[in-house]
Amino acid sequence: MSNTLSPVLGGSLDLDHLSPKSLGRVSGRTSRGEYGPEAWADDVLESVPANPELALGHSLGGLESVPANPELALGHSLGGLVLAVAVERMRPARAVYEDPAWRARPERQAQAAQDFMAQKTWGRDQIAAAYPRWSADDIDAKLAALRCFDPEAAPSLPTGRAWDYTPARPVVPSLVQLADPSDLVPPDDAQRLRHAGFEVRVAAGAGHSIHRDDYEGFVASLDGWL
Repeated sequence: MSNTLSPVLGGSLDLDHLSPKSLGRVSGRTSRGEYGPEAWADDVLESVPANPELALGHSLGGLESVPANPELALGHSLGGLVLAVAVERMRPARAVYEDPAWRARPERQAQAAQDFMAQKTWGRDQIAAAYPRWSADDIDAKLAALRCFDPEAAPSLPTGRAWDYTPARPVVPSLVQLADPSDLVPPDDAQRLRHAGFEVRVAAGAGHSIHRDDYEGFVASLDGWL
């Protein structure tokens, strides 16, 4: 996501990708028992500098951050879940959650694990067919991510129990960006978030990866927030 947001922030930031030790390969926790959202958050907090000025959440726990006196921490989807668990300890000045995966039933967790495993073998044509609105650069980024993804991490997703990490209130000023429609945060939940004090914005017509499906809509939904 650094190549997505760098132009929004002026194009001059030296963005450094920081992957949490999660996902099995580095920490080895997948072989030592359950490895879920709390452990993902612990690994993120070990990986990023303290007190970032802005945090954005989205996919399997990955964060990106400006090194040394960070201004921005980034994630997406399950990364939004990780951010919600970590935000009280991370204490950014602001938080942004992009279509966060805060709630999941056991069967949805199992399906997500299967989907991650299946995508490991995808090529360019399969990605283009699944995500017709993505640019060639986004497809390249997806291919690179799939090459790095450790498939041994996927079995850690199903915990056998439903989870709900929806924040009761924003710990810091918080923006929630939603797909249209969002499978993860339905309208009733979005309204409850608004009542709780979150800023909630829907990117009209965008899918789950808002920053790739509709870059202009993604940027527009950040208007006045950065």
